[in-house]
Amino acid sequence: MLENHAEVAEKVADLITHRPTIAELEERNILRDTKVAPVLQETMHQLERNQLEDKLERKLECRPPRDKLVNDGILKCPEVAPSLQENMSKLERKIIQDKLGHQLESRPDMRELVDHNILKYPGIEPRLQSTCAELEHRKKQEGLNRKMQRRPTISELQDKKILEPADQQQQ
Repeated sequence: MLENHAEVAEKVADLITHRPTIAELEERNILRDTKVAPVLQETMHQLERNQLEDKLERKLECRPPRDKLVNDGILKCPEVAPSLQENMSKLERKIIQDKLGHQLESRPDMRELVDHNILKYPGIEPRLQSTCAELEHRKKQEGLNRKMQRRPTISELQDKKILEPADQQQQ
């Protein structure tokens, strides 16, 4: 029995030397603040708890409604369990990739675009096509304006007997 007593004493001494400090116990919320009288500790704890509850309630009142969070993309589809939402978004992304890949594969090549008069200048970059078309339009417009300025007047055409005078046409 004396031997057991010595072992127990040794274990107790070991536990005492390795016991946590007051600061560690306060950090783990095992021991409350030792600077406040024990009579006031419970009241102080209850007051802190009430303050936290009030703060949480104010934050909850200010938070946006669920519909807005879903519309803004913060919350995913509320009908789907959160554990499945990641798989759902991966699947949606894969569907979009497949559609885009199919559209890219089936888009017409340059020869078809030229044949359908969508691409008018095959040797020119597509981003310059509209500028090229505008320049061609201006060139045609200027050519027509020059021809209109050089065309003969009605009296000149009548002198050359290309047009009959207006009084002879009515007869």
